[in-house]
Amino acid sequence: MADTTRKATRKVGRPVGSGRKGLKPGEAVREYGTLTVTCPDDMKAQLKALALVRGEAAWRLIWRLIAADVKRLSGAERGAYRTLLKGLQPR
Repeated sequence: MADTTRKATRKVGRPVGSGRKGLKPGEAVREYGTLTVTCPDDMKAQLKALALVRGEAAWRLIWRLIAADVKRLSGAERGAYRTLLKGLQPR
């Protein structure tokens, strides 16, 4: 009797991510724009290490760090930040 089992072939490309959801329900990370940042190698290593330890994507860490920094702004600075943000957000 012939062996009918097939050897699994590996698909080309990046594997599908599991649980990679956006910030809002129904969003997917693939729908987000790309941000390229030039930074020192040690900063990149720190971000990667923190993301691995926390089990989070680097973009989520950056998001939370920005939110924490905004909370520390003075009232006037926070108002200026919100005004600028409204003008910079896509419509």
